[in-house]
Amino acid sequence: MRIDETWRDSAACRGMSLALFFSDKSGQLLRKGREVCESCPVRSECLEDAIEQELHGNYQVHGLRGGYSRPERLGLINHRRKTGGKR
Repeated sequence: MRIDETWRDSAACRGMSLALFFSDKSGQLLRKGREVCESCPVRSECLEDAIEQELHGNYQVHGLRGGYSRPERLGLINHRRKTGGKR
């Protein structure tokens, strides 16, 4: 089954340095990455994609996705599990 990922074409981060979405010692790059995510028109799609990859993929998704860090996304996943999938 092919998954529709055309939403990626509209991502605010498209073409930007991936370094913005991973923490550096000062945290400055990560703050700039969060700013990009906040204004992204496909932020929710990006977040859901990362969560789906964490739940059903065979790998961990590091860095910011949909404005959330991996620990924050794991918190969302745990919350959804406790509430039966509700956001």
